[in-house]
Amino acid sequence: MKRRGGFLRPMLEHEWSPWVFLVAAVLLGIISNAAYDLLAEPLGAGWTLLTGTAVLAILLGVFWLAYRTSQPPEPGQPLPSRRALIVLVSARSVETTPAYTALCHHAGTPENPGRLEHCYLIHDKLQGEEAKEPPDSSWSNAHKLFGLCRKRGVTPELLETRAYDCAETTRLCVAAWRRARQDACLPSREIIADVTGGTKEMTIGMCLAALQTGCDLEYLQPNKLPDGQTEYIARWVNVGHFFRHPWEQGEPEAD
Repeated sequence: MKRRGGFLRPMLEHEWSPWVFLVAAVLLGIISNAAYDLLAEPLGAGWTLLTGTAVLAILLGVFWLAYRTSQPPEPGQPLPSRRALIVLVSARSVETTPAYTALCHHAGTPENPGRLEHCYLIHDKLQGEEAKEPPDSSWSNAHKLFGLCRKRGVTPELLETRAYDCAETTRLCVAAWRRARQDACLPSREIIADVTGGTKEMTIGMCLAALQTGCDLEYLQPNKLPDGQTEYIARWVNVGHFFRHPWEQGEPEAD
């Protein structure tokens, strides 16, 4: 994805862009030859070769460690908690919504707190007067989750969309991602968007936003327990196929 490997990735992996890989390899050869010629006279051929080998080994080690630490999880693997969460709020009993489950997963419990710091709650608009709003509507649930975030020490933000408007949901998801990056100063690897809740149109809108930003997506997979209860496991969704040339995409344009 866009943020993983940065500008070095097309130089290190030939399948991303053969021409970029080839140019990088040629430039590396030219630079290494120039460095050898520069050091050969004062140090001698033997010491120059030894020094060059040591420097090359160190650089390869650094690149290998950076590459290993930047790898995304395997598709379907459980995800650890992140520092920013973007969720779609459904209309049903609040404790049965995917947004509630995702929030609990990333925020943790008082005994075992997670790493969540910011939560962006994308919900449907108010259906009528606030006093007559159904208690299990998307709007009502978002405000309940807003209070839960405050209790857990998480900074919440409400973002109002229309439940059947893909474009509006996409815009809000991109805005939430941008705020997490710019206002909260979080790296992309600390931001996750949960696609489980909301309407199908809201889910599509969130996926389209991920294609623009490179934001990680997760899905809450149900898992039946022996006692008949159901637990939900947050799993990474692989959309890397759509990021073949991430260095060409850049940051999303401001509204």
